[in-house]
Amino acid sequence: MGIFLGILAVIGRILLVILGIVVLLLLLILFVPVRYRAKAAGQGKKIRADATVTWLLHLLSLDISFRKENEETKEPAEGDKAVSVRLRIFGIDPEEVKKKRAAGKKSRRKEKKKKEIQKIKEENPEHYEELRAEAKARREAREAAARKREEEAREREERAAAAAREAEQKKQHMRALALRAWRSMNKAYRISRAVFATISKVFNILIDGIVFLAGLPAKAADMIGRIAEKLADIVGRIVRWETFLTDPRVTSAAARLLGDVKRALGHLLPKDMSGEVAFGFSDPGTTGEVLAAVSAFYPKYGGRVRINPDFDGETKLMFDLSMSGRVYLFYILFLVIHVIIDKNIRYAFSWLKQELGGSKASDDT
Repeated sequence: MGIFLGILAVIGRILLVILGIVVLLLLLILFVPVRYRAKAAGQGKKIRADATVTWLLHLLSLDISFRKENEETKEPAEGDKAVSVRLRIFGIDPEEVKKKRAAGKKSRRKEKKKKEIQKIKEENPEHYEELRAEAKARREAREAAARKREEEAREREERAAAAAREAEQKKQHMRALALRAWRSMNKAYRISRAVFATISKVFNILIDGIVFLAGLPAKAADMIGRIAEKLADIVGRIVRWETFLTDPRVTSAAARLLGDVKRALGHLLPKDMSGEVAFGFSDPGTTGEVLAAVSAFYPKYGGRVRINPDFDGETKLMFDLSMSGRVYLFYILFLVIHVIIDKNIRYAFSWLKQELGGSKASDDT
């Protein structure tokens, strides 16, 4: 009995340790911020951007880079890939470690083979010379076999090309004969077809006119009925949507959701940004509209980001920006829960789901 209780106590301690580790990891994930830094520069269609995301004192870090070549000058992008992603754990890249291990294994195999050959050379020079001669003979045999295969392949290609040319000539001759016969037959066929088509069209026009005049009153009545039904449906939808949009629960849900979205964006956007942006469009009015949209961010970044609009009617875009920020996952989770538990938001989403699903079903029918 005592041994059994001791085993249970050990299992309990292990479970408590595991639970403690899980709770610690959860707290770290929620309360240790994810930090990011990014730099971006571009001129015209040439863009270069680099971003670094780190967590827990660089325990985990993610480097992302983007390169786009200038399509006008066809300058190659730096690096082998337009987008490259690099994950590091404690500053170590697992891919680099894997490549180094593979290179080390290959180097050790070569060194081992080299030592074996050197040992044979020292202990049995005659056998070493025999091995060298055999290796040379195998190499020469492989080269001769490769040359023979190339010659045979070339001969096969030449024979195939000659056969293809001969077959193409025969095909062209038969095609010319068939084309002449077809043209003669087709001419007669077109004449007869034109005559019958003219007669058929006149007859069909007469029949269609009679049918159209006979069914015109019924079609008009059906069209009026469908228009009335559509108008009634549209009026009903307008009334339902007006009632929904003026419902205090909906207005409260919209205000709550908009506030949470603003708080989430304020939390996710960079806390520090600096640099310069110059832009212009062929239409000065478009340049002014973009400047008005960008000016909304002036209270937050205006002192550190210089905006240079160009109203000369020339399309251009140049930028050089650097930014940094941090994200607390517990705050994002708090906002999500805040939205989910709000009864007014749940009511609004339930109504929209029912209304949009019902309107789609009615459209399908």
